[in-house]
Amino acid sequence: MMQTIKGTITDITFQNDDNGYTVLLLQEEGSPLSVTCVGTMPTVAPGETVVFHGDWETHRRFGRQFTVERYEIVKPTTLRGITALLGSGLIANIGPLRAQTIVERFKLDTLDVLEHEPKRLLEVRGIGLKTLEKITEAWQRQRHIRDLMLYLQEIGVSVNLATRIYKTYGPQAKEKVSSDPYALLDDVWGVGFVKADRIAQKMGFKHDSYKRVRAGIAYLLSDAANSAGHTCVATAELVEKAAALLGVETEIAVYSLDHAVTAGLLVRENDWVYLPAYYHAERMSAGYLRTRIASVTGT
Repeated sequence: MMQTIKGTITDITFQNDDNGYTVLLLQEEGSPLSVTCVGTMPTVAPGETVVFHGDWETHRRFGRQFTVERYEIVKPTTLRGITALLGSGLIANIGPLRAQTIVERFKLDTLDVLEHEPKRLLEVRGIGLKTLEKITEAWQRQRHIRDLMLYLQEIGVSVNLATRIYKTYGPQAKEKVSSDPYALLDDVWGVGFVKADRIAQKMGFKHDSYKRVRAGIAYLLSDAANSAGHTCVATAELVEKAAALLGVETEIAVYSLDHAVTAGLLVRENDWVYLPAYYHAERMSAGYLRTRIASVTGT
């Protein structure tokens, strides 16, 4: 049976930036002692108050530790917890001394001030406009990262992929993914159609939506080039394969293909369909060949 513990992170002894695997020390509520917790926790930082769900295990080398299966970051509710969070180094330009000064000014409202009224930090001695800008930017960036990680984990995205998504899109990552998960195919390394489609389905995208069908058609064209070296596919064959792959009616595949061509997302010439990059590469290659022939023959 899964167990739950709650406390404040006192130190992170190891954290893998690629996969989020973390080893940390947690001071449980009501206890002066710290316990070791391990697991995939890419968004945690010293000073944060967290609730961990998992099980106690005894490691052969490191002894008793709590293996985390899932977790929630919660807002600290004590002055000590808020001071620890701000003074942990999580936020640029706020160290332990400045954290204490800020909390002395705003008390239990400190985190609400940072979130909703950051300009009030100018009331704190030693904080000017430039420092305020850096603090606000760092606070928002951390919030974006935490929100994205938790959002993506809920729809089955691995920590490793979530990290790559954030590195690609930055603060707009959640908005980008939620509006068009199929954009991951072109933008994020290592995302294929199957993975993007799985994400989209968990987000509630309809299986016959235009974005899904368009992405499926582009995937088929890319696969034809990578597996067989074909830069284009005949329209009828492409429609038939798309309908079968996606489980949609032929009419929907035809409509989506026509729409993508009209929008310039695909190229159709003499009833052959290309991805734009392959079409232009082929045209350039053909133009170069004609130029070479002309230079040799003098025609």
